[in-house]
Amino acid sequence: MINILSLSWSVDSSLGKEDLSRLVFCIILYFLIITTIREKKQLNSIINVLLFLAGLEILYSISQLFGFDPIVKNIYSVVWMRMMGTIGHHNFLSEYLMMIMPLMAGVYLTTTNKYKKVFTGLLFLLSILVAILTLTRGVLISLIVVFILMSIYLLRKNREHFRNQKRQIFLILSLSVILFLLINIFLILPSSIVSRVKIFSIAKDRLTQTLTLKSRSVQSRFIIWDSALKMIKEKPLLGWGIGTFKFHFLDYRKLIKDFPEEAENVHNEYLQVWVETGLLGLVMFILLVVFYFRECFLLLKQTKDFQGSMQIAAFMFSITGVLIDSLINFPLRITPNAITFWYILGVTIASYSVYNNRIS
Repeated sequence: MINILSLSWSVDSSLGKEDLSRLVFCIILYFLIITTIREKKQLNSIINVLLFLAGLEILYSISQLFGFDPIVKNIYSVVWMRMMGTIGHHNFLSEYLMMIMPLMAGVYLTTTNKYKKVFTGLLFLLSILVAILTLTRGVLISLIVVFILMSIYLLRKNREHFRNQKRQIFLILSLSVILFLLINIFLILPSSIVSRVKIFSIAKDRLTQTLTLKSRSVQSRFIIWDSALKMIKEKPLLGWGIGTFKFHFLDYRKLIKDFPEEAENVHNEYLQVWVETGLLGLVMFILLVVFYFRECFLLLKQTKDFQGSMQIAAFMFSITGVLIDSLINFPLRITPNAITFWYILGVTIASYSVYNNRIS
């Protein structure tokens, strides 16, 4: 309602139609999910579909490296080995996989089917491969934080199951480390052996620039955030209207040579919500996050089934990754990722009716 109301004081209501239509669609999807999922079989089917679709996306992304790209026609994949999948950008692809990878880990740890365990383990390793080759720093940082938190959760809450599966966990961790080392060996080979060695120097430069805050993308974010803060200072309570940041950015940006003259997004979901829908919109967004995690913790406390608790934890960590990434990117402005985000929100809340025989 706040987003809809913001159209009335927007400089041009048509600027917010795309963002608003995406939000309305995602909310409808959320309510469809929480009102239709009733059985454990349905929940498992949804997870299987998500994994299957992620597998197709991963295979397509890898095929781009070898010149097979009939949909997106990504010219950067062959030159720089930066895959985009069907989503259209390496950042968006890595953000999508970031949401699915905790589900892969959850299925790997809980399934008793040998073939499914091998499939999800392989899928997880391929996801790591794709995530590394996208060179998306924000997502890689988010993934590291998420899997550290997930490991702490496993050790504290499911120590017995952790001990029972320590061989499988050791295997997947060992293969992940080996894969990481092989990628780096592959990247540092002489160009006469590997024509795509350019990615190594690109990755090294990006890391150095990021640590020293000299990266062009990092500096651009500072400029964009500065403009966003100026806009917030002028209209802190109600904001400028949904979808209007890109329109007003030119009036507030610093005039610095070789830096963006325009920007579609703030590269920070929280700042963008504040800019466009004011403090009211930001408070509602934060409350959504707070209530979601409250429900997750209640669910985890009440759910005794190991598979169920791992599924809920995987959903929660998927959302956690998005929220961390949202500090420096805009995953919820990308339609496939926004849909996946709200899909997981809905599936988490629907887990009440599956594991506790009640609906929230």
